[in-house]
Amino acid sequence: MMNRLLCLLAVLSIASAHCPYHKHRHTNSGHTRDYHNRLFEEISNDVIALDKKVQNLCTRNTNGATKEIIESETFKLSTPLDGFDETEIEVKIRNRILYISANKPPLKSYNEIRVLPSFVDTKQASYQLEEGKLIVSFNIKTAATNECTTDVDSNVITVPRFQPFIFDERIGRSDAKR
Repeated sequence: MMNRLLCLLAVLSIASAHCPYHKHRHTNSGHTRDYHNRLFEEISNDVIALDKKVQNLCTRNTNGATKEIIESETFKLSTPLDGFDETEIEVKIRNRILYISANKPPLKSYNEIRVLPSFVDTKQASYQLEEGKLIVSFNIKTAATNECTTDVDSNVITVPRFQPFIFDERIGRSDAKR
C-alpha cells in the first residue's frame, strides 16, 4: 500500500510539474510574438529614420567628386583635395561612418561624412594624399556571412596615413618609407 501511495505521489508530482510548464509555454508564446512585433516596429522605424538622415546628408554634403573603387581585396575612396597638405587632413571612422575633414586656415575647408559598406574592414584602413587626391583604402572582409554581426564598434578610429614598405636589398628586410 505504501509503495502504491509513493508511486501515486510521484506521478502527481511529475504531472503537476509538466502542466504549468506547458501552460506557461503557450502564454509565453503569445508574449514572445508581441515582443517580436514591437521589436520589428521599433527596429524598422529606427532604420528608416537613419536611412532618411543618410539620404539627407548625402544630398547636402556630397560633392559628387568622391569615387568608390572596388578591387579584388581592397575598397578605396578617392576624393579631390587640391591645395591641402597631409598635415591638414583628418580621417576618422566610427563603426561604419567615415568622416573626412581637411582644414587650411583661414578660409579653406572640406568635410565629408559617408556610410561605408558592410563588407569593408574598418580596422584595416589607411589614407594617402597623392597628386591632390585623398585615397582612403580599406581591406575587404574575407568571410561574408548572413549571420548576425557581433562587431559593432562604437569607438572612434583615427585612420593612419599609408606607410609604403620598401625592401632594402643590403639588409634583406622591409622598412616603412620615411
